[in-house]
Amino acid sequence: MNKKISVILSLIFSFISPSIFAETIVLKSGKTVEGKILEKTAKYIKVDINGISITYYLDEVASIDGRASSAKQLSSGQVSASTNANNTEGHFKPGSEPTGFRDMKWGTPLSAFPGMKLNSSMPGEVTLKKVFPGANPSEIEMPAGVTPPKTYTKEGESLQFEGVNVDEINYTFENDKFSSVLIATQGKENFEKLRKALGAKYGEQEPNFSSGWAGGCGWQGNETEIMLMITLGDAVMVSISSVEANKESKKMISIEPILNQENIR
Repeated sequence: MNKKISVILSLIFSFISPSIFAETIVLKSGKTVEGKILEKTAKYIKVDINGISITYYLDEVASIDGRASSAKQLSSGQVSASTNANNTEGHFKPGSEPTGFRDMKWGTPLSAFPGMKLNSSMPGEVTLKKVFPGANPSEIEMPAGVTPPKTYTKEGESLQFEGVNVDEINYTFENDKFSSVLIATQGKENFEKLRKALGAKYGEQEPNFSSGWAGGCGWQGNETEIMLMITLGDAVMVSISSVEANKESKKMISIEPILNQENIR
């Protein structure tokens, strides 16, 4: 399979596994680390890197997601819009954070939802085959020891999301409890429509552009995380997931090694 397609397929699987809301931390030594900040204090930050918690004292931190600042500002999160331009992580505007998807609440048992059909193909496959004719998702290279969770589709469900026609809506149940949904469509126009619709509902976010994806933006709250991404081939993915399920999941997938594979640019 084309290496670029393989990378994109691997990233799709990361959408239905633990959170990919990671921050870039640059140390004064020049070292750069990617991880999710678990805790901030006036003296240190605690970072989850591939499932391992590592503590960095703020006097050794140069910046977080491009925010060069004092230890006091880094610990309190004080930052101006101009220094936060590269940060894809945003917070929900007050009162807008969802607690699930549509009428489905996080943590509800699979048995409570009639009409769920177990997927025989990977989430996003319908869209990916349209974007990359001839691609075979079964050839995806997953990290050793990682087994993607089971995903389902809902029989008779209208394939529309925020006014956009989509190819598929996939539901994930971790330990038979509702934990996330992946919505797939294609095209820059649909990406922009979804960005504006989600921005109007949850708070405006500008997309960040990086290797592996053409662009994306996200929202993170206490109960829910949302990511909107578009691949280099214009496949569009929306991931809506439970924060609690992400914390409890042991199927941690590191995106960095995937992005560092050869020939993805």
